[in-house]
This record gives sequence, C-alpha cells and structure tokens, in this order.
Amino acid sequence: MLLNKTLKYKSESIQEVLNRYSGFGADIFSKISEFYPELYSNLKYYRAIAVQTNDVFAVCENIANEFAIQLDPDIEIICIWDEKNSIEIGDWATDEYQEAMSFIEECFVK
Repeated sequence: MLLNKTLKYKSESIQEVLNRYSGFGADIFSKISEFYPELYSNLKYYRAIAVQTNDVFAVCENIANEFAIQLDPDIEIICIWDEKNSIEIGDWATDEYQEAMSFIEECFVK
C-alpha cells in the first residue's frame, strides 16, 4: 500500500469523505470522475485514526500504475504520488485541478 505504514487508517465511502471534507482540493474526486472514470471507479478512501484525522487519503488500486492522493486542510495542499513520482499542489497553482489532472494523465493514464 502507498499510505504511510506508521499510521492506522479506517476505510471510508466517498459519501463519508464528501460529508466531512470541504477544504482545499475537495473537488478533486469529482474531477477524476469527470476526466478519468476508469480511475475513479478504482479509488478507495481512508481516514487516519490517531493523527491527521482531518486529512483525506485515497488510493487508486487495481490499475497498472497505482497511486495515492492526500488532501491536507491544515496546509491546504493536494499530494499525489506513487513509488516513483510525486507532486504537491497548493494555493500557488493557477488551477489546482488542472495541474492535478495533468499530473495524473502524465504519470498514471496509459
């Protein structure tokens, strides 16, 4: 798994994520659904149990290039990564969703 192995997580549904998170990057999952429905259908959502409990974690599984996403409301950042590639997108981005979709296209859509 691509998530931090020192943390414990519980699974969440997309509805639970949408109900609890409205911070920076909150629309990324709807953008993935719009542009990459095949990736969206493979997303699994997680919430850390002891620390970073406000963050959203998601892992796109069962594809050739699995990747993870973290939304951090405290520092207003979107992190996307796999074993080889990573990006942090913050409020400095002109369009954080376009930047995220471009990164996903470049690294994970084959």
